[in-house]
Amino acid sequence: MEKNKKSIITEDNTINSGLIKDLKVHTNLAQDVLVTTEDKIRICLMNYLNKIEKKSNWVAPFGILLTIMITLLTTNFKKFYFSADTWTAIFIIAAGLSFIWFLLCIRDAFISIEMNYVIDELKKSSSSEETQTIQKPKIDDEVFKIIKGTYGIIDKNVDVTDKLNGMIEDGKLHTEATNSLVDSDPVPGTQKFLNVEYEYRGERLTKQFKENSVVNLP
Repeated sequence: MEKNKKSIITEDNTINSGLIKDLKVHTNLAQDVLVTTEDKIRICLMNYLNKIEKKSNWVAPFGILLTIMITLLTTNFKKFYFSADTWTAIFIIAAGLSFIWFLLCIRDAFISIEMNYVIDELKKSSSSEETQTIQKPKIDDEVFKIIKGTYGIIDKNVDVTDKLNGMIEDGKLHTEATNSLVDSDPVPGTQKFLNVEYEYRGERLTKQFKENSVVNLP
């Protein structure tokens, strides 16, 4: 019995070895990945559905053309606001326009539209986006501006914020803490101070300058 089992196992191994030896495995794992947005997919699908609908648009002009032709062939026009000849001419013109409309719809109906149309449109969108250079507004890390400026003493001072901001040149402020910053001396005979709260590189800073001192900011 054990001999029979060994022989069976040996035969199976031989068969498996032969199969593996002659087995050829073909792999094709290449994949195209499209990165896009939901809106673009929706637009492409809507365009695809519109093109599909065009395949049946010939029904309306064909029905109108058929009706007009039957009317022309079976009806004797009478005078009704217009003469009979005028009515005949109107129907002939309408038949001609309907025929042109019918031909245009037939042309659209025979244009082959497949699902690959959507994929191709998405690829076009992706390729066009890759070639576009998105220019973001340049953010100046050294933006300098005066948030609050006062000249005087604690309980008597004058707001000079706009004055100081108007004196900024090339992102810097060079001036003196004197009465020239205000219309009149807020506290005559008393030493005054220029207090400046400003923003520079995204930080809020505060500096105080004594009267008649030089102001250099930032």
